[in-house]
Amino acid sequence: MANPKTRLEAAGRSVTGNVRSHNEDIVLVAPTGPKSAWLAVCDGMGGAAAGEVASTVTANVLLSAVADGDLIHVGGRVLGAIRAASETLLALGRREPRFAGMGTTATVLAVTSDLDAVIGQVGDSRAYLLRGRHFVQLTRDQTLVQLMIERGQLRPEDAKAAPFGNVILQAVGTSADLLVDLRRIALRPGDVLLLCSDGLSGALEDAVLEEVLRAARDPARACDTLIEAALEAGATDNVSCVVARVLSEEEPEPASARPRADTLELP
Repeated sequence: MANPKTRLEAAGRSVTGNVRSHNEDIVLVAPTGPKSAWLAVCDGMGGAAAGEVASTVTANVLLSAVADGDLIHVGGRVLGAIRAASETLLALGRREPRFAGMGTTATVLAVTSDLDAVIGQVGDSRAYLLRGRHFVQLTRDQTLVQLMIERGQLRPEDAKAAPFGNVILQAVGTSADLLVDLRRIALRPGDVLLLCSDGLSGALEDAVLEEVLRAARDPARACDTLIEAALEAGATDNVSCVVARVLSEEEPEPASARPRADTLELP
């Protein structure tokens, strides 16, 4: 069980940015207890207002599913909510031609009272973890670029310059056969979590993200600093992030091992 003196602090922020005319991103910070919460970043797409509709509908479906409990129960809720949101968007697109083809990324992280985290991933928004001297990306981008890197067809250092860098392979609401990456990680006191849209991760190197998270102890201040840095770096998209910190009145556990997200197997 998690230490009763442990608590979770979280904050989120989303801005339109300097280029886009409206904001299609949505952030979700929904506490379920002192040590538990559902966190999410959804980056909508589809033209006109459709992207904003897709991300908003998805966030509302996620919010209706917010719950605490054991790892398998919460993992099932996360998976079910993402799939339900996708089905809702598909049905809306069939009824309203102006919404046909809309979709959204969904990076969802549910922290239980036992400090187990379930990560649901669709698209190219991201989740990171800062633990001790380690800073790691917990999610895998569901993009053509990432697939080509994994197949040895593209060098990682060439990824940002790839002309097809904005091609994602999965989005909530675009397919009846949605594949959700579902993983889990056990959190510790002292851990810092970052969820963000590609408007942030595309504008800032991981080293900058890490530097800000180490320097800004307050999650709200960390969000402000990250977004300010992305805009100053010339971000061309909406910019959104959620930052959460696991706090304890006691000394944090030693971070002796590199954090690793494991596949969560549901019955």
